Amino acid sequence: MGGGGGAPWRFLDCRNGRVLLKNRGTQELAVADPLAWSCVSLSPPPAARAVGYGLVADDGDSSVFRVFCIAQDSDGDGGVSSETRAMVLSPGELSWADVAVHPHRLNLTTASRAMQANGSLYWTLEGGASVVALNTATNEFSVLELPPPLRQLSFDVVEKGEDEDGGGGGGPLYLLTMRGFCVEVWAGAEDGGAGELTWARVEKSVRFHKAMAMLQHDSVEMYHHGLDVVGVVTGVLFLRHWNCLLSIDLETMKLRKLSDEDCSSASIYPYAMPWPPSFLNPAEHGA
Repeated sequence: MGGGGGAPWRFLDCRNGRVLLKNRGTQELAVADPLAWSCVSLSPPPAARAVGYGLVADDGDSSVFRVFCIAQDSDGDGGVSSETRAMVLSPGELSWADVAVHPHRLNLTTASRAMQANGSLYWTLEGGASVVALNTATNEFSVLELPPPLRQLSFDVVEKGEDEDGGGGGGPLYLLTMRGFCVEVWAGAEDGGAGELTWARVEKSVRFHKAMAMLQHDSVEMYHHGLDVVGVVTGVLFLRHWNCLLSIDLETMKLRKLSDEDCSSASIYPYAMPWPPSFLNPAEHGA
C-alpha cells in the first residue's frame, strides 16, 4: 500500500492485514482493516515528540492488536529529554501505558518505519550503524550494532522457521538486504552474555544486474545506485529503484516488475492479508 505526502492520513505501519495511520492535522491514530471496512480510532500518545510507531497485530482476529510508540519528552527548557520511552495502547484501553525507558535519547532515522521479527520491533538509528530493539513480550530496550557492510544499506529483518523460539526473542536476528545486485542474508547471534551480536553472512543469491536491466530496458550501469529494500512479506522481497517497484520471490528467485506507475514519491508498505477475509467466510461469524 502507498500513501502520498498530500493525503490527510499518513501510513505508519502495516501488519497482518491491518494498517496503522496517523491524521496529519489532529495527530489522531487509527488502526484499519481495509478489506473489512473497519477502523478503530486511538488517541494520540501523550508525548512532546513521537519518533516511531509499531503495530503488533493478531494473525486472525482483527480486533486484537497493540500499538507501540517510541517517544521523547521536553526537558522543561524547550529542549528534548535525554531519555527515550516506549508506550503501548490496546483496544479497550483508555490511556497509553509506559512500558519501557531507555536512559539515552535514541535518534531514529527520519521517517523510520518499524521492522518486526522474533517478538521484537526494530527501528534504524541515525547514522545507520545500529538499530534499537523493543521486545514486545518483556518490554525491554536494546541497541544492536549492525555489521559494517550493511550500515549504509536498506534492509529488513526476517524470521527463519528453524530458529523460531516462540516469540521470546532469543534466536538469531536475520537481516535481508540487496548488495552488489545480490540478495544477502546476515545472521546476528549473541556473543556470550554481553548482549552484543556477532554477525556472519549466511546466504547470498546470484546477481540480478542483467535481469534488472533487461526488465527495465536500461543499461546495467543505471543500477549501481538507488536500489532500496522496501520490505519482505510472505517470502517475497520488494525493492524500489527510483520510480519503479520490483519484487523477488525468495524461493524461486524470480524477478518481477510490479508497476509502470511512478512510485518515487509514494510511501510503500508491503501488505499481507488473511485469506479468505472475514466477509468471504461467514461460517466464522455463525452465519
